Amino acid sequence: MKVKPFNIIALLVFAAVVAAIGWNIVSDNRKGHYLTASPEIRTIEKKVSVPGHVYPAREIEIKSQLSGVLDSILVKTGDFVSAGDPVATVRLVPGSSDIEQMENNLKVAKIEMDAAELSYRRDLDLFGKDAIPKSDMEATEKAYLISREQYSTARNQLDIMKYGFSSATGVSNTVTASTSGTVIDIPVEPGTSVIERNTYNIGTTIAVLAETDCFVFKAKVPEQNLGYMSPGTRAILTFNAYDSLCVDATVTKVTAKGEETGTSVRFTVEAVFDMTSGMPVIRSGYSATAEILAARKDSVLSLKEKYLTFRNDSTYVHLLDTVSGRPLLQAVRTGISDGERIEITAGISLSDRIITNYGDTDD
Repeated sequence: MKVKPFNIIALLVFAAVVAAIGWNIVSDNRKGHYLTASPEIRTIEKKVSVPGHVYPAREIEIKSQLSGVLDSILVKTGDFVSAGDPVATVRLVPGSSDIEQMENNLKVAKIEMDAAELSYRRDLDLFGKDAIPKSDMEATEKAYLISREQYSTARNQLDIMKYGFSSATGVSNTVTASTSGTVIDIPVEPGTSVIERNTYNIGTTIAVLAETDCFVFKAKVPEQNLGYMSPGTRAILTFNAYDSLCVDATVTKVTAKGEETGTSVRFTVEAVFDMTSGMPVIRSGYSATAEILAARKDSVLSLKEKYLTFRNDSTYVHLLDTVSGRPLLQAVRTGISDGERIEITAGISLSDRIITNYGDTDD
């Protein structure tokens, strides 16, 4: 049985039509898989985030004027004290030989003072009768005054050594605050040995006071971010301890010398802010992050960064051809970015449709 040529041609035409219809259906289905977004006109701000810590702008260490053992602490962390308020007491621990020496010095000073007083009174009587010259009288009076001061000093030293207090000099075993402030740290405990502050020793710190009306933010900044910071630059501080607290701070210091940390060099940056009414308690050492505006552009063409494709040194987007429904690879040039949206300076327009799920399709 022979198949007529006409029937063969008809079958071929029918198959071609079915294939074309099937291809169009598949293409239409595939077109529907593309999700698109259009560029938008936005204001983009590039910000630099710097982690650091906050501390009171002024901290004062309270020292003792006497050496001994810390007897008691009269304040606790968080207390506000005024200048002159008692902070702690120090118990003197003199040796028996020291007390014996002091008592002996007092006795000797008393004997010398009594002898000088006797000589002074005798010469005063003679001087009144013009029996001795004025120069001799002045020398006697000077010796008497010196001996009296030596006796007073010996007595005060013995009182301090035995009782920890001298009413004559006002020297006491009580450590007082040298300024007003809030107690932020007490690094010692009762029973700790205390060394007095003097010319040759910085002394033992008994408490640390701070003026908590002003704080300073300190951070180590890598050199690539240093160009955005200078004295007077505004910074917004956020705190790990408080989710909703934002504070305005002003950069006051950028060190001229950096510190090597591993393979990078970091510079210390400080920013100051004042406490205001209604702010929660800020404690010394709180972690904070400073956000500094590095660049800003208003009303620019922008696109979400996740829609971009990066190849070598070039940047691309996938455009949807509205006629064929096929994706087109289009090179673009970019500007500043805020981490989510990026400025598009060339390559696409506001009316273009950007494929947002190109990687999820079969193309």
